[in-house]
Amino acid sequence: MLDYLIEEVLNQQAAEVQAFLLQTAILDRLTGSLCNALTGQNDGQATLEMLEHANLFIVPLDETRHWYRYHHLFAELLRQRLHETRQGRASVLHQRAKSGTNKTVRRCIHRACLVCLEDSCRRRD
Repeated sequence: MLDYLIEEVLNQQAAEVQAFLLQTAILDRLTGSLCNALTGQNDGQATLEMLEHANLFIVPLDETRHWYRYHHLFAELLRQRLHETRQGRASVLHQRAKSGTNKTVRRCIHRACLVCLEDSCRRRD
């Protein structure tokens, strides 16, 4: 299955799309602004929407299409590929995501935590 995803999906994407996918693979949940913070680009939301319309293993998590996640197997593949091909870049991305100096990242992580708590509370009801 992973070989299929690599050959038929990931390798068929433009270099910019591949870079976006790999850079954002470290996230469990994605927003346009969080993707922008990690990639240094300004087109995170548009790219997420394009990936969704192209059926590239991305799942919207809310009706407004603000939050997304990659399909679990696809996310696993992307993380594996990131570590295999851009090991130094992976550590930079993790540091950027953890950085307390990036307000956008902190806000998005905080929102992700709130969404997780809300989901957990709904399941208990």
